[in-house]
Amino acid sequence: MWWSLVLRSVLVIGLAIAFLASGTNRPVLANLMATYWLIGALLTLAWARRNRGARGSRVALAAGVAGVVAAAILLARFLIEDVIPLDTALAILGVAAVLTGALRLAGAFHSEEVPQLRRPAYRIILGVSEIGIGVVSIAFVEVTQAVATVAGIWALVAGTIMLLDALAIRRAMRPDAGAP
Repeated sequence: MWWSLVLRSVLVIGLAIAFLASGTNRPVLANLMATYWLIGALLTLAWARRNRGARGSRVALAAGVAGVVAAAILLARFLIEDVIPLDTALAILGVAAVLTGALRLAGAFHSEEVPQLRRPAYRIILGVSEIGIGVVSIAFVEVTQAVATVAGIWALVAGTIMLLDALAIRRAMRPDAGAP
């Protein structure tokens, strides 16, 4: 599973750089958030399925479903804008972000394959930042350039943290990881 985290982090870092370099705000931000949350929600659903009955698996299922729904709405926003306003989609995305961040802070997303892997500080930072971006998605109806820039920087940091996490998982899974 570590390789899927590497792919996700590279995608997020690339999108964040493209977003910050473009200087645009709302349309590109919506695409960035939708892509990030769609991939993340699918990974969350996979985790919930693999860890059925584990602590946090029901909340992970809810966060995953909310993330997929919100991402799909955001990606199809121009086709369905008369039915579901963008503000509603961003609020759903915000709820998914808050749930995912809370799960991350609670330590729910741990790998059974790598039980010795501690919860490093960067996972805590990612959880707090996901809650923060969730609150921003819910609270800010109008996406100003400042909010968009903060979201782009958040995506860059989150992608880097995910890359560090993936590399730590890969290192911990190597057979010689426990050797002196």
